[in-house]
Amino acid sequence: MKSRCGSATLCSGLQAWPLPRWRFNTGGEADRLIGGSTEVSGALEIHEMHIVNGIAMMRQVNPGISLRPGASVVLKPFSPHLMMLDLKEPLKAGQKLKGTLLFEKAGRVDIEYLVVPMGADGPAAIARARNK
Repeated sequence: MKSRCGSATLCSGLQAWPLPRWRFNTGGEADRLIGGSTEVSGALEIHEMHIVNGIAMMRQVNPGISLRPGASVVLKPFSPHLMMLDLKEPLKAGQKLKGTLLFEKAGRVDIEYLVVPMGADGPAAIARARNK
């Protein structure tokens, strides 16, 4: 069954946090996070929030997020974040999702996400899940 909703957060009232929620460029040259995929969505895009005429709007970040050598980026709501589109199934709080991030030079990197309720403290939920 395919969800009619476009994004994980707008449809389900849930959010999926990367485990861990930051990405490091451990290489010796600059790289760029340009996309990714998950097992539960048709697409995964990098988005950011911006204000237009007093209204918060999201837009896709093209051509991605640049990372200097040794730099990191925190992916979270209301900052650069990953948006799952065309969900294939409803998400459930506590669910772990497998996916990949795609970097321009480093290629594909496996990642896992933890689904938590909107407004929940994602980092605290991740810590609790790791201590189970």
